[in-house]
Amino acid sequence: MLAVLCLPTSIQASDFVEGKNYHTLDKKVTLQKSDKIEVLMFLWYGCSGCYKLDDRITAWADKLPDDIVFKRLPALFFPHWEFHGRIFLTMDALGATYAQHHAIFDLIQKDKVKIETEADLPVVIAKAGVDKDKFMEIFRSVETTEKMEDLQSLLFEYELQAVPAMV
Repeated sequence: MLAVLCLPTSIQASDFVEGKNYHTLDKKVTLQKSDKIEVLMFLWYGCSGCYKLDDRITAWADKLPDDIVFKRLPALFFPHWEFHGRIFLTMDALGATYAQHHAIFDLIQKDKVKIETEADLPVVIAKAGVDKDKFMEIFRSVETTEKMEDLQSLLFEYELQAVPAMV
């Protein structure tokens, strides 16, 4: 299992150097029970590198063979990242499309809108085009909190220290 720490904007296998761009984990970590290969991208809506890489990763992921599952997951390294992580998980639970997630990325990265508290959520909800009541119900739910706790454990198991990161 490899953990890629910082991906260059031009992704080529020859560019990766162990110890600089990735490291090999001592143990296998499994997120799902499946015969498919699992590729995870850890990101933060506030990360400009994640934002710049997002379209390229999407184009790459759209061409993956059927035996590979690609998932984006929020990194929760700091308390202010956890708020964005909760937004991300809420959007996933609502069945958000790539375009809806990217709209939130645009809001934060391109439009420079600060999203730090629940008072800031109406602009996120409007930009993503989701139902406000359903969003808030999931955002505040115990299930979302539990998913965040599971992600914290996963970040530790994968020994991640930065984003964007792919595993």
